[in-house]
Amino acid sequence: MMHYIKLAVIWVFNYFGYKIGKKTDEYFLADIEPKYHNIISQVRPETMTTEERIYALIKAIEHISQMKLQGDIVECGVWRGGSMLAVAQTLVDLDDTNR
Repeated sequence: MMHYIKLAVIWVFNYFGYKIGKKTDEYFLADIEPKYHNIISQVRPETMTTEERIYALIKAIEHISQMKLQGDIVECGVWRGGSMLAVAQTLVDLDDTNR
């Protein structure tokens, strides 16, 4: 039954010129500035954080570094350390390694 519903939905979308497909790397990287693609691709297997949130984290770290805000950066609830890997790589790219 579910199979027929799925086929019907796909047919309706195709009829109106839309294509339904699985999310790919090209999809999530399309809206993100190219200079961040490498970091996101590198850390993605090590985190449950979505691509959009990794991007937001990178931008937040850039802001902290550019504003020269003092202090350490910590993460609570680490799974495999992917988010902190993104933080560390961003800080290295910004030559801000004193944290």
